[in-house]
Amino acid sequence: MDISSKLTNLSKKSSDMQKDITVLKKDVSGQKKDISVLKQDVSSLKVLYSTLVGKLEENNRLIESKYSDIFNLVDGLASEIKDQRDFRTITTHNISFHHKRLNKLEKVVFTTT
Repeated sequence: MDISSKLTNLSKKSSDMQKDITVLKKDVSGQKKDISVLKQDVSSLKVLYSTLVGKLEENNRLIESKYSDIFNLVDGLASEIKDQRDFRTITTHNISFHHKRLNKLEKVVFTTT
């Protein structure tokens, strides 16, 4: 192979490499744009995440508050039911006691007359 054919060969290889370099530069440029878009998306997602976390925390506080209110209401109702039962038991006992007393009094009154 002579020198001119080697030079022609090297020239073609050099030209092909330049084309490859140009294509790679375009690929890198496209990838940089993609990276930039992805970074913006990540930033937007971080903001959205922070907002959602804030809303979730607020909702959790509200739920805890409502749970506490409901617990207090149930506790109050349970106490009121207990008081009502105690009152009914005492009243029933008193009625029974007075009924027995009344029966005894009736026997005493009706047997002496």
